[in-house]
Amino acid sequence: MQVVQQKLEQNKDVQVENILSVLPLEHSNFIRRYLRLATLKNVRILKAMDEKLLKAICEHLIPINCNENKDIIGEGDQLDRMLFIRQGIVRTFRTNGKGGKIGTSKLLEKGDLYGGELLNWASNLITSHTV
Repeated sequence: MQVVQQKLEQNKDVQVENILSVLPLEHSNFIRRYLRLATLKNVRILKAMDEKLLKAICEHLIPINCNENKDIIGEGDQLDRMLFIRQGIVRTFRTNGKGGKIGTSKLLEKGDLYGGELLNWASNLITSHTV
């Protein structure tokens, strides 16, 4: 708190939107890991996962914000990440290749995960290497 107060008093380009930026790197990293771990523990499919493994996942999380009506992953694109929905709603749907939506759509909300099959893939990969 003293560091934050000093920075605010000095008014040295403090980014109030990202208050962690005024903390020493060690402290801001600890807080980010703590918040990310809390987020992972709220994802339904990960609730039973070992905390040590969740902490390892936390080290690779990259938070992003998406605007309304933005395509996050295009159909046919290689699935190379998981999306943890922290707020808002994400709608999944298939397209006809020309931008037209076909088939049924699915709503993902806070606490949902998209790309969970990557967990199965990684789990199978780890299991096959330890046998």
